[in-house]
Amino acid sequence: MAIFFEFEPAKRLCGVALEDITPSSVISILQEPDEIESNQNNNFGEESFTYYFNSLHLTLFFNVQQLLCIAVSDPSFKLFGEEIFKLNESELIDLFTKNGFKDHEMDKDWGEKQLVFQEAGVTIFFDNQKISEIFIDV
Repeated sequence: MAIFFEFEPAKRLCGVALEDITPSSVISILQEPDEIESNQNNNFGEESFTYYFNSLHLTLFFNVQQLLCIAVSDPSFKLFGEEIFKLNESELIDLFTKNGFKDHEMDKDWGEKQLVFQEAGVTIFFDNQKISEIFIDV
């Protein structure tokens, strides 16, 4: 299964609107998760879940029924129609700028380099100058 994310006309993962992705709909949209981790010790006292799809290199984070964040490490992942794991830092900045997200910042957290496009809700993590993972806030 090809994993891709779209911003227009609305935020969508693999063609499905993010608000339609719930823990109960995940199997019909993607596939059975390889692992589901439950966490009841969050700040709001509500149950949260992490769905791991190892073969898809995809992780979905839910708070009760609401999708909160998507983490992708699939090298063929597409954003704005581009396989962004093949791009370098300046090409990423150009791609986001071309798609209306000009503001970005470079951050280092725990020694990991991060390119953050806050308006887009996207954080790109680097390991040895190569993209290692992408987080998309919902």
